[in-house]
Amino acid sequence: MHDFFEENVVTAIAEQKDFIYEGHFPDNDNWLTPERFKNAGYTINFRFLGLSDISLSAIRVFEPAQLGGHNVPPFEIERNFYGNLYQLNKRFQTIDLLRIIDSSHSAAPTVLAIFNKENVEFSVHHGKLPEWFEKFLPNLFEKIIEQETPISPKERK
Repeated sequence: MHDFFEENVVTAIAEQKDFIYEGHFPDNDNWLTPERFKNAGYTINFRFLGLSDISLSAIRVFEPAQLGGHNVPPFEIERNFYGNLYQLNKRFQTIDLLRIIDSSHSAAPTVLAIFNKENVEFSVHHGKLPEWFEKFLPNLFEKIIEQETPISPKERK
């Protein structure tokens, strides 16, 4: 499986083809593939589907598993939940277009923020963002606050 994925990455870069990579990014190694594309001149578009808490994340894994889908052990769910948030908060500057979506309510996912090369293109008012956003994405949360409360020229001096 790894060889198939690697082959597709190499081919896409060599032939400058679009590439979609879906997965979890909880640690540094998981960011190597997006970084390869970035270093090859690609624009990195990233859609982050956030959930309100780890319990909801576990439910989203266990329901399909009960129907014969892939099961994920609890420690891996926890690693993915917290690791994804940590890494996104740490690495968002490498992403060209970032959309953060709250998918806690499956009937109505909500776009919380869109960042274009670190600039806030759109965001829900910081007071209306879910608690997990402020708690686990403090660097992005701060960008939103800065955008909502611009500094006057007098204060910049």
